[in-house]
Amino acid sequence: MVLLERLCLWLETKLYSFRFYLRMRSTKGKPNSNLTTRDWLFIRSVGKGWQPMVAELIMTLRDLGYLEIQQVKEKFGTLRFYCSCEPEGRPLIEFVERMSENICEYCGDRGESREDLSWVSTLCNRCYTPKRKQQQEMEAEFAREEAKREEIKIKE
Repeated sequence: MVLLERLCLWLETKLYSFRFYLRMRSTKGKPNSNLTTRDWLFIRSVGKGWQPMVAELIMTLRDLGYLEIQQVKEKFGTLRFYCSCEPEGRPLIEFVERMSENICEYCGDRGESREDLSWVSTLCNRCYTPKRKQQQEMEAEFAREEAKREEIKIKE
């Protein structure tokens, strides 16, 4: 329970990113001794806003002495962390997965689920605006191409 409270505290105050970057700085950007090359592949498989959270979760679980990661990904706008670990580690993983529902995937600010893009994403307003504009431009381009196809069909 103490670990869960500790994890909650750093997420609420955004200390997760501060601690992650302090660790990175202390090792001059080289992988921490707790993190393997394979861990870094999992960390980098999600957006930059979630990377510190995933790295801290991996380091916390490694410090406790148990973790074998199978997959880390974004699914339906939230983080998914698939691993084999002791039952004591599950609440930490579930907590981080739930917290990802409110953290922007791209920048780490407070975000919300956005379902009007081509796939469900958790984004803050600042990151959402360009993505929505890009989506609208793609839809407009698709509509223009569809209209051209219709014109060609009518002429034939």
